[in-house]
Amino acid sequence: MNRRTLIVIILAVAALHGLFFWLVSGSNPLPKTTFIPPPNFVAKEAAWSDAQTGEHGTYREYKVSTQLAMPDALAAPKSASP
Repeated sequence: MNRRTLIVIILAVAALHGLFFWLVSGSNPLPKTTFIPPPNFVAKEAAWSDAQTGEHGTYREYKVSTQLAMPDALAAPKSASP
């Protein structure tokens, strides 16, 4: 293999790599997924009225969770047995 053939092969490989990177750079990256925890506050409301007396009322329920971490993250690490 002479020197000219070697230079042509190196330039062709470099050009193909450049073309590949140019094509790939135009595409959008994949979005990063993030963990969205469920809400820790829930409010419910129900309105009612009594047909006989005409009395109206509203029942409101509020629920707050105090769990600040996932249970498996709070678990103690297992110690190595001898």
